[in-house]
Amino acid sequence: MAIERDMTSSRLSGHKMSALQSGVRGQVLLPGDEGYDAAREVWNAAVDRRPALIVQPRDAADVQQVVAVTQDAELPLAIRGGGHSTAGHGTVDDGVVIDLSMMKGLTVDPGRRVAWAEPGLTWGEYNTNLHGYGLATPGGDVASVGIAGL
Repeated sequence: MAIERDMTSSRLSGHKMSALQSGVRGQVLLPGDEGYDAAREVWNAAVDRRPALIVQPRDAADVQQVVAVTQDAELPLAIRGGGHSTAGHGTVDDGVVIDLSMMKGLTVDPGRRVAWAEPGLTWGEYNTNLHGYGLATPGGDVASVGIAGL
C-alpha cells in the first residue's frame, strides 16, 4: 500500500496539484489536513477507505477540473453523492474522491411545478424545501440519502 500511495503522490505532484489547488473554488483535502478524516467517512462505518485526495467542489466547473486532472494523472476516481452506499462505492483507496456535499443549490419554479437541484442535496433537504411550495417528489425518502445517488 505504501508503494501505491507514493505512486499516487508522484502522479499528483507539481503542476497537477497546483492546478487543482488554484483552479478549484471548493475544498481540496489531503491526508493530514484538518477535515480530511471527517470528509472521508461514509454512512457504512465498515467501509474505511483512504483516498489520496478529496475534493469538495462548489460547482460544475470544479467537477470538470478535478475529472480532467484525475484522468491526466491516471488515478482511480470515485464520486460521492450522499455517501450512503453500503458497499462504499462513493470512495476509493489511493485515488481521488469528488464529494458533492457542498453543491446544494435548488431552484424551484412553482408556476411550472418544477425544481432543479444540485447533486449535494439530501432527500431530506430537498423535500423540506419543496414542501414550502406545496410540492413533493416521489423517490428514496430516507432523509440522509443523497438525491444524486449513493
